[in-house]
Amino acid sequence: MGQSHVLGKQAEEQILAFLAACAGQVEPTHQSEFLQALWGDYVITKGGEPCAIELKAERFNRYGNFFLETWSNRQWFTLGWLYKLRGDYLFYMFIDSKELWTISTPALKRWAFGVEDQPGQIYQYPERKQAKYEQKNDSWGRCVPIVNLQNALGGDIKHFRL
Repeated sequence: MGQSHVLGKQAEEQILAFLAACAGQVEPTHQSEFLQALWGDYVITKGGEPCAIELKAERFNRYGNFFLETWSNRQWFTLGWLYKLRGDYLFYMFIDSKELWTISTPALKRWAFGVEDQPGQIYQYPERKQAKYEQKNDSWGRCVPIVNLQNALGGDIKHFRL
């Protein structure tokens, strides 16, 4: 949790100005475990409507992938954030390059897990243990090339340089 917590704080500093420019109001949810689990890291108000945002951050993006966490702690069978996301958007930040990707959560989940007769696409990527950062939990996920998500999600994924 140590390195990932520091990365989250660094990303938060960079993202708050962006959110303030996009929204009338920005409310962090970290004071409420319930709101954080339900909505994510922030609730913004845009056009009078609430919008929930989950923020994920990495230091750099060497391989052009997103790490989509499937297990937060595999040895304890704790599902990862990809399964638990409930908000409207996933904001994925690469701190060193100041790149921000905004992804519609419903679109990402439809792509990942499938809907009706459409199979989920996440399963074509091997599950791997997170080895980039030291942490106590046994985190696993799937590395998905950003370009593949861009092609699959179209307008539901956007790229910004902060």
